[in-house]
Amino acid sequence: MYRRLALNAWGSLCMAGVGIAFSVLAVDAAPHGKGVAGTVAIVVLAGAVAVLGWYLAVRMAIQGVIADEKGVLIRNGLRSHRLRWDEIDHFEYGRCDPWPRIGLAVLRSGRRIAMVSLQRGYISHFPEQAVEALNSERQQHDAYATAAS
Repeated sequence: MYRRLALNAWGSLCMAGVGIAFSVLAVDAAPHGKGVAGTVAIVVLAGAVAVLGWYLAVRMAIQGVIADEKGVLIRNGLRSHRLRWDEIDHFEYGRCDPWPRIGLAVLRSGRRIAMVSLQRGYISHFPEQAVEALNSERQQHDAYATAAS
C-alpha cells in the first residue's frame, strides 16, 4: 500500500472542517426574515456542501495506491480505479495538470491515470520511490505471467 498519511490526514481534516462549518450553517439557518423559501434554500445549499465536505473528508483519508496479485487499486479524492496488471504499461512520475509532479499509471491504451496520493513531496522522495516499487511489482507480475504461459 502506498499512501502519504500526513497528506491524507491534512486533506481530510480540511474537508471535515468544511463539512462541520456547512453542517452548522444548515442547522442554524433560522428563519430571520428570510421566509420559508429562503430558509429552505440556505438549508439545502449548506446541506449539499456539508455532504460534499464529509464525503471528501472520508475519501481523502483513504486515498492511496494498493497493489495486490490481481492488479492495482488507485483511490483518489473523487474516484477509484481498479486496474489489472495486464492493462498497465508502466508507472511514471511526471507532470499532470493541475499538479506539478505526480505519480501516473500509464495504461497500454495510452490513457494516463493520476495517483493523487503520490504527488510531489517537500520532505522525502516517497512518491518517486513508490512509483519505482510499483514498476518493480509490475515487472515481477509480467515475468510470472510469462513463466506461467
